[in-house]
Amino acid sequence: MTFRWLEEHIDDGALGLDAAIADMLKTLSNPYHIKVLRLLSNQGKHRFNELRKALDLHPTKLSRCLILLQNYSLIEKRDMDYIVTDFGKHVLSVISGIIKQP
Repeated sequence: MTFRWLEEHIDDGALGLDAAIADMLKTLSNPYHIKVLRLLSNQGKHRFNELRKALDLHPTKLSRCLILLQNYSLIEKRDMDYIVTDFGKHVLSVISGIIKQP
């Protein structure tokens, strides 16, 4: 299973890919980023204002969050709706697996 975001970094050499993964994990260290992913995964597509109301986030912060998640191909925007990508679902399943570990 390959994803667009990973494909862009595969030719960067080992350190380039490792650095890109570390940057993505740093992005995921923000609880609101995880919250957006989970919300979209559990409840399906949402528009910006629906996300803002559900998460009670300032529009600027939400906008930055969505841009970062899109940069890592975790979510995408289709028309006016945000959805979780297959890669985002895969990342969430890995996170869930970590949480379930003893």
